[in-house]
Amino acid sequence: MSAIRYRDRSGGEDAAAWFEKAAASGLSAAQVRLAKLYSSGDVVPRDRARAVKLLKTAAETGDMDATTVLATVYLQDNAASDLSRATELLQVAAEAGYAPAAMQLAELYTGKFNAAADPTKSVQWYRKAAEGGHAQAQFVLGTLDLRETNNETSLESAVSWFEKAAHNDHAASQFQLALMYCTGQGVPQDLVRGVAWYEQAGLLGHRNAQYQLAVMLAQGQGCEKDPAKALIWLERAAKLGMPEAQLAMGDAYRLGKDVPLDLGAARAWYEAAAAEGNQLTPERHASIAS
Repeated sequence: MSAIRYRDRSGGEDAAAWFEKAAASGLSAAQVRLAKLYSSGDVVPRDRARAVKLLKTAAETGDMDATTVLATVYLQDNAASDLSRATELLQVAAEAGYAPAAMQLAELYTGKFNAAADPTKSVQWYRKAAEGGHAQAQFVLGTLDLRETNNETSLESAVSWFEKAAHNDHAASQFQLALMYCTGQGVPQDLVRGVAWYEQAGLLGHRNAQYQLAVMLAQGQGCEKDPAKALIWLERAAKLGMPEAQLAMGDAYRLGKDVPLDLGAARAWYEAAAAEGNQLTPERHASIAS
């Protein structure tokens, strides 16, 4: 494991050399990490053959991560024969209970990589991955259940999957839960819990959650009214490129609302929003033109 720790605190060719030594000693985790470097051409020259050899060696020891990554390498080649090999490898790893492989297989059956789409198999493998704790798979199942808007059982199932993923630090699921609690969709309306989930997703960098949290704080919905804190979250969302937040920041500086009046800052935020294709009101246009 020394090679793995070394990679975490160093980079470049020295780290690759450590992986080479660890891989040569039979450490499958190092073989996988080194194979990824050769496959991507990151740090070392790209060498698909070397990557495949390393992954096959690691996979022969029963390393399901290696098996899954090997399948991914085959899929990148986009050849029919490689698609067949990749599917077989993913099936082996998924049936062994390796959730990332089940997730990849589910994606494959949606029609990715020119595979034949099979919605039934796709959902089957999403469920397998979700039951294995894969947060993205849990989110996908929740989203599929949420589409059945007239089915109370499906809504309950959606909430359950979103909650599982949310507790696995899946920001999109946290955001979806926040929306559901704020609107009362599938759960009793609870603005306090909604705000809490917006904040959790916001801390993970979800810009929509940051913006919605700013709105809730500014209005005092589900929380104490806190304009200063609202502005902090609004600025975070704006810096992540959310146009609505950028416009709101521009308005705040143009009007001197909760911040000192600063037409230069307002202009900068309006220009950022305009660059995203947003239409500006005459008042905002005038701020940019002045």
